[in-house]
Order: sequence, then structure tokens, then C-alpha cells
Amino acid sequence: MDQKSHRCADFKWKDVDAGGKLMAFGSYRLGVHSSGADIDTVIIAPRHITRINFFSSFKQILMNDPNVKDLEAVENAFVPIITTTYSGIELDVLFARLKKPTIPRNIDLSDDSLFVNLD
Repeated sequence: MDQKSHRCADFKWKDVDAGGKLMAFGSYRLGVHSSGADIDTVIIAPRHITRINFFSSFKQILMNDPNVKDLEAVENAFVPIITTTYSGIELDVLFARLKKPTIPRNIDLSDDSLFVNLD
């Protein structure tokens, strides 16, 4: 995610590069998916990006992309999720926020201390 000088509906960025990461998990990540199966993904965001930003700003960015079809945001789910089809590929996009000011490209998510006291 490149937020540098990007203005979204409810969050204004000015010369900010806080990072972020979109990662696949589940059967696709394990290499045991079948043809036509959806791809489970998760956005790893820094602490100042909220669930509200995910369901407003990020959702709006997706809605403006002509490759996106059948977008559905499940805002009241315990785990924040947006389901969509992108260029014919079904995606589930989950949201996770870490208590870090930035998310480096090479973040090691095997470090369990990153996930302590998250909601």
C-alpha cells in the first residue's frame, strides 16, 4: 500500500509512507487450493489505520477500480472482511492492525510479540 500524498474519504495523508502489507493465507498460501477457489488475504496495517478507514477509504479505492466486481463489506463481523472479485478472481480481504507506527516491507510475522494485546 502506498499512501504517500494520497487523500482518502476520511483520512488525509501528506508525505506519509507508513507501509502496510497485503498477504495471502489459507489454502492458496499453502499451495493446496483448487481451481476457482477464492484467495484469502489479509491487510496488515499500522496502528493509526482503523477498521473505519478499512471500510471507508480502502473500500472506496476498491469501488473506484474497474477490475473490482461484486464488492461486499461485512462491517459487523468479528473479523473485518471485504469480499470481492478482482479481475475474475474471488478474494476475501481481512484487516489486521498492528501496534506499530509503520509496517516495513520485510516484517517478520512469525514474531508472536507483534500479536500481543490486539483486538
